[in-house]
Amino acid sequence: MRSKWPIILIIVVLAIVFARMRYGPFYYVGAYNLVPVPGIKVEKDISFGEDERLKLDVYYSEEKSKDKKPVVIFVHGGSWKSNNKDQFRFIGKNLARRGYIAVLPNYRLVPEHRYPAQIKDVARAFKWTEDNIDIYGGSKDKIILSGHSAGGHLAALIGYSDYWQKEYNISKEKINYLVLLAGVYKFPDDYEKGADVVKDFVPKESWVEAQPVSHLDSSDPPTFIIQGLDDKTVSPEQADYLAKSLEKKGVKHKSILKNDLNHISLLFSFADNSHQIWDEIKFDKK
Repeated sequence: MRSKWPIILIIVVLAIVFARMRYGPFYYVGAYNLVPVPGIKVEKDISFGEDERLKLDVYYSEEKSKDKKPVVIFVHGGSWKSNNKDQFRFIGKNLARRGYIAVLPNYRLVPEHRYPAQIKDVARAFKWTEDNIDIYGGSKDKIILSGHSAGGHLAALIGYSDYWQKEYNISKEKINYLVLLAGVYKFPDDYEKGADVVKDFVPKESWVEAQPVSHLDSSDPPTFIIQGLDDKTVSPEQADYLAKSLEKKGVKHKSILKNDLNHISLLFSFADNSHQIWDEIKFDKK
């Protein structure tokens, strides 16, 4: 009987090639995205703006509940210039499995669109959520802002900036808390010393206002700062700087630092329902 292993190997190789073409540097998340989660539904490609890219997905449980569920808006990363919501279905599925209503929006990308296009898009997604999430059983008064990498930057900026909140009529009181994963919160003081990827995103004249730490005050939402200490993409110094800045302003916060996690494995831990990180995303009772 001829061995089936060569055929299986060919299928695996083709699957990897397809995944790399579809998902780019996050190609291995394709496997996570293909895993079905029983009882989880998704409504895809809901428009929330005029641009063709401005669509979002809503993940929710088929199980009915008398109580409105908390909502997580998760903003994807990609250096403000790549990726899309479809690559992070595994995040939406896991959040819905944990009892949240998950909203995953797209936003416009560099180089065609520079700051502040991206923050405007996330603000629009927040307003759409506030106006529509009750249809899916979510509470508009219990919205959690979350994001990874560049998405962590955008989530933090919406969470802390009074200007953008007022511009889009976002009530800070409705932001339950922030869950920020390996985000960028502070740029170098000197624009010329900034990383090219950040300068491609932010014009010089907006350098200060585009930094989340420029907007902190004592009324800001409680914040979980989650960071892999083996991260070679976003320095753990970013998490440390944000924690110290929040401390100075008297904002409730908690740092969750993981020695064994890097930029990508941190994201996977957030998508793992059994990972210990979920035991730590809660504030200690005092």
